Amino acid sequence: MRNSGVVLGTAAFGLLVSAGPAMAEAATAYSRAELVSVNVGPLKVNPIRVEAPPNTAIDQPSFNLADIVKLDLIGLGLAANANPPAGTSDASVNAADVALSVGVPGVAGFEINENAIDVSCKAIGDNLSGTTTAASVSAKVTGPLGTPVLDVKIPVNPPPNFGVDLPGIGSLVVNKQVKKDGVITVTGLELSLLPAIGGGGTVELAKTVCGPNTPGGEVPLGTAAGLAAGVLAAGTGAAIVVFRRRRSTVGEQVATTDY
Repeated sequence: MRNSGVVLGTAAFGLLVSAGPAMAEAATAYSRAELVSVNVGPLKVNPIRVEAPPNTAIDQPSFNLADIVKLDLIGLGLAANANPPAGTSDASVNAADVALSVGVPGVAGFEINENAIDVSCKAIGDNLSGTTTAASVSAKVTGPLGTPVLDVKIPVNPPPNFGVDLPGIGSLVVNKQVKKDGVITVTGLELSLLPAIGGGGTVELAKTVCGPNTPGGEVPLGTAAGLAAGVLAAGTGAAIVVFRRRRSTVGEQVATTDY
């Protein structure tokens, strides 16, 4: 009887473990915001960014790379937020009075001036969204001696992946959006340059990334039938243990051991 109780009790424990709730994967959430990334020939600027977790501030950058890539701005705000238990994250770039120029002096170039550019993304689980807004935009392609070649029209609220050809320079994508594997990447401006412009490459301005996110919580792995069987087996095993203990106490007058 004692051995049967032990066996049934052990089986009951196994059934209860298999039928009870088990923790899901650890809750995660991620986002980051980047002001600028330059990869043009030998010219490099690593993404100046904040990310969550953690969330840290950055200094306002302006730079001039061999007169090929230049960036000036007056105001800048970057934010990245993540809530792992809820499985949500968001990020934003807000830059004011932005002046970006790319090209070879005296040959060809692209200039863009914006009163403000706002880029954001949001990930609520697998629900991904993003926006780009550009206010008071002036953009143009220039030729030798800075002669205007083409005025580039950019909408205030460009649709996702709005593309523009830049003669002699390359191409421009505004509000570039890529969704893959639970991650959304929204880039305000992405310039793809011809080899004649500094060796070719890319310049990204105002970029946000949200996800992947995994909300926390418990996931029941067992079934109702399994749980019921575990409870029944546990009750049976407990009854046998109690019976064995009472008999030992009355009949033999010896100390008993709880099983």
